Amino acid sequence: MKTLQLLVPQPIQEVIQKLSEHYETYYVGGCIRDFLLGKKVHDYDAATAASTEEMKKILGEYKIIETGIRHGTLTIINQHHHIEITTFRIEQNYLHHRIPEKVAFTRSLHEDLKRRDFTINAFACDTNGHLIDEHHGLDDLKHKIIRCIGDPKKRFQEDALRILRAIRFAYSLNFTIEKETEKALFQSLPLLDAISIERKVDELKQILMVEGKNPYSILVYYHLFPYFNIHAHSSISDALEVCPYDLECKIACLFFSSSYAKKILKSWHCSKKMIRQVVTLVEYKKISLSNDPRRLRHLIYDNGIELSEKILLFKQMDLTLFHQMIGQHDYLEKLAVDGNDLIKLGFQGKQIKEALHRCTDLVLDDPSLNQKEILLKYIKNPH
Repeated sequence: MKTLQLLVPQPIQEVIQKLSEHYETYYVGGCIRDFLLGKKVHDYDAATAASTEEMKKILGEYKIIETGIRHGTLTIINQHHHIEITTFRIEQNYLHHRIPEKVAFTRSLHEDLKRRDFTINAFACDTNGHLIDEHHGLDDLKHKIIRCIGDPKKRFQEDALRILRAIRFAYSLNFTIEKETEKALFQSLPLLDAISIERKVDELKQILMVEGKNPYSILVYYHLFPYFNIHAHSSISDALEVCPYDLECKIACLFFSSSYAKKILKSWHCSKKMIRQVVTLVEYKKISLSNDPRRLRHLIYDNGIELSEKILLFKQMDLTLFHQMIGQHDYLEKLAVDGNDLIKLGFQGKQIKEALHRCTDLVLDDPSLNQKEILLKYIKNPH
């Protein structure tokens, strides 16, 4: 039996050690896979023979969040460290190719590992570091293979999101999808229509953000673009090839029209902030920018600092001057006059808007003019 020296933070070790004194408890899944691959482990998960009620009794001194109590999962927090612990379970009769209709809890680790998706995610490790590898995940890690546990067609029928997960793991780890698993994957692609767009987009975002790689070819090879309502085009590949490592910039590479981008991103249920940023980036594909202070002030005024930086990155522009201007606060945060000042001068309605616009242009050209006295004088006599 292989023994591991998992580098688990002490507060998490404390929780798992306490629970394991009463019930079989193991670190499971991705944390072990990443450790074996020499990657930094960010999240720890555990599985246990204890029920949620039994976990609560034993771990009552810690903060407990009922993350997914219907499915036997609790999140335990100790000194700001989180770990999800789930009761060993058996899943049956999946609905909509995603959600198990019935979850039966068990005291058997063996039964729990059988329900998992891929061999490289079916590891378990006890508090003494003893590795349990019932599905030969070590061999598949060694040979860089993504393989479903059991019948791959059944695995994808149960949960179609595993299709995207298999592709993401293979792509991000530089692994190959095992022949029978890939055959079943292609046959099962239409099942992706049953998966919520939010879940699919979460996977797409992770694929887009694999560092140092252009995901266009993999998305085309597995015919994934239609499942996100995007039309594949070689120009997307060209854009992604030079795109900065930024999620909004990468998503903007997928679209040619800002109106279409807005429509699709709304259907993806993206946040208003993300939609605004991506749509603006798509618009700037057709806008020429120059690296001079006046244009940069206009850019910042129109879009804010965060989005302006994304735009410059997206347009492959040097950010030296931009960062200098930000450091020196050489941009317009607030105009020295407002509508109330203009009303006192007798301006009304559209006149107010036009006058403020003229003042803004004046100050963006020369920020030293952003003084109330100067601007009011300019408004009275703009020539």
